[in-house]
Amino acid sequence: MVPPKGRGALPRRAGPYGVISGAKASFTCVYDMTGESQPPMLRTRPEHTEGRKAMRYLSLLVHCIARQPATVTIAVLLALAFATPLALDCVLWGESIVAANAQNAYTTLKAAEDAGAYDSAPDYIRTENGRDLKLLRGVVDAKDPHTFWAAVAKQSKAELDEIQEGTLQGDALNTEAEYRRAVIMSMEKNPRTINYVGDLPPAQYLPAAIASLPSVAWLLPSLVVGVGLCRITSPQRLLGARTIPATRRVPTVCVAASISCVAILVVAFLPGMVLSGLRNGFTSSGLPVVFIKNGSVVVASSGQALSSFLALVVLENVFVSCAIVCLGQLTGGAAAGGVVGVALCLLPLSDSYLSPSSPLSPLLKWLPTSYFDASRLMGFAGAFGVDICEGISLDTATGRIVLLSWTACFILLTLVVGFALSRYHAARRQRRGQTCPSTSRI
Repeated sequence: MVPPKGRGALPRRAGPYGVISGAKASFTCVYDMTGESQPPMLRTRPEHTEGRKAMRYLSLLVHCIARQPATVTIAVLLALAFATPLALDCVLWGESIVAANAQNAYTTLKAAEDAGAYDSAPDYIRTENGRDLKLLRGVVDAKDPHTFWAAVAKQSKAELDEIQEGTLQGDALNTEAEYRRAVIMSMEKNPRTINYVGDLPPAQYLPAAIASLPSVAWLLPSLVVGVGLCRITSPQRLLGARTIPATRRVPTVCVAASISCVAILVVAFLPGMVLSGLRNGFTSSGLPVVFIKNGSVVVASSGQALSSFLALVVLENVFVSCAIVCLGQLTGGAAAGGVVGVALCLLPLSDSYLSPSSPLSPLLKWLPTSYFDASRLMGFAGAFGVDICEGISLDTATGRIVLLSWTACFILLTLVVGFALSRYHAARRQRRGQTCPSTSRI
């Protein structure tokens, strides 16, 4: 005889082996050699682990933030703003600007020479003027982009030599940046004509489009997410119930803030990137990233600019949102975190913030707010040759470390302060002989 086996729901009743609940359970009836049944071996579902509880809590927080009208509104507005340069004529330092400058210089110099302004000048000046006219004429008469950039490289090199020799007054850094960019473009087999931000492919469009808006615009996701999570996790709300230990709750809420900010930025960037790719292709334009930083000319690749802009925009949102959330966990409300978040976003907008004469100048390299504007630290394809960070030595690699370090410090400080507050309230209740539950926010 084969012992029968089966699975099913056991009724809630008392039996010879105790009370069996009506929950779903697995059981197997075991028979001994005499054919008499032995107690069934119940295989109940395992209890939820702490990790699964934290993941469930995380998914609920992200879901609640995603359904808030403010989150959707910010994502849509940023997506529209990010795609705006595709429709507007946002001028780049491209072929049209360089050609116009060369034409103006040629016309001015030719008119002065025809008017006899240099007739009494020394021979070497007239010789240099003749050479400059010939080089400028080569730029003006160029028929294709390759010839154009080769002529620009020759003309810029001659002008840079004259400035360094002291025979010509001009900006050596701008001229050097022009020369180095022209050399790179002249090495391209078929350089593309790029005059506007809307002409750039996606990988080069993203840094240029981010730089076209004020830096505070890209911090709005952190404000919306941070304040929203503070409201959702307040002690008066269901998701703010202090049933989860602070050592797991605070990091979980910060991870939810980070995920939500990244999701908003993805929604904001994706439509503009796709439209740029469909319009201009997905391959690189060859336009180099040449910019002046702290008194020297820097040349970077489009990939370096893309990764730097993305990393700084994401990490600055993570930092601000976590700072707001941590203050919300300590105070039990959104007011303090919101005020601090707005102050952090507005602080770098001051013209004197990144000035060498600023009182914060010795500390600027280690402050997270110094890295909120990626366009001050890293140029982009077609950026005009200006000193984007004059007198201050900041770089994107240090910025990533600083932002991550400050975020971790905020979380750790929140846990330490919360633990101290809990012990303080517990000691007060013990002194007063109270037995009511803790009123600590954390």
